[in-house]
Amino acid sequence: MARVNAAMSAAVLCLVSVQLACAQSASPYARAVSSELSISAGVAQSERRDLAASPLNFGGRGGDLLLGYARERGRTLLQLSLGGGLRTLASSTSAVASTERLTETELHAAALRHVDGRAGNADGLSIGASFDANVTFTAHSYRDASQRVSEFVLGVATLGPVANWKRTIGSGALSAQLGVPIAGFVQHSYSPLNAQYALTNSRLVTIGALRGSSGALSYASFNSARFSPVYLYRFAVMRYDDVQQVRALTQSLSVGMVARFGPQAQ
Repeated sequence: MARVNAAMSAAVLCLVSVQLACAQSASPYARAVSSELSISAGVAQSERRDLAASPLNFGGRGGDLLLGYARERGRTLLQLSLGGGLRTLASSTSAVASTERLTETELHAAALRHVDGRAGNADGLSIGASFDANVTFTAHSYRDASQRVSEFVLGVATLGPVANWKRTIGSGALSAQLGVPIAGFVQHSYSPLNAQYALTNSRLVTIGALRGSSGALSYASFNSARFSPVYLYRFAVMRYDDVQQVRALTQSLSVGMVARFGPQAQ
């Protein structure tokens, strides 16, 4: 939880600094873009505890890949992204040599609308709703004489509100987005999938059992009319209260490219 507070505090300080800088000078570089296609890759850090696999905390890092598409039409902004990654986690207790290998896939879809009546790509605040789905396969390795590997799965699909804030800075745009799930569907394996009698549980949930948030902070330049680099920070935190609880935090830093299509303002 300390890492979550630190990450969110850093993001808030960054946004406050940007707001102060923008108050001193307005930028003339805002452009109208009908659609964007992006790809980014980077490194992700995960902290996790799934009582179905182990009572211990595990942490580690691995690669992260994200494909994104955004379309702006009038005051409406549509988003679609697909990502995933592989991570190797080690036990937080040095006396235990077990490890976990995560294979994660995520889908994000959102529809937002500007609250002040301006065009979709203008600076300001947009609010809307999002659908998020995440499937995590965990291969838990026991470093004992048996060298067993037990496989578990956690699938989560949620609906909830989302807000996006955008500000033109210099020759680029800074965007911050935050979403919170309020209802969803969870499938959680209580025993190894590769066991003879695998036990899984599926249930509808609300914020009483599933709490968390996810967000992103990105900066994309306008140095080129069609292609430009993008820098991205993302985080996701989840608390799932079940017979076998799950706690998870993932943060990632990525660099990629954005391709723009459609009419652009001169």
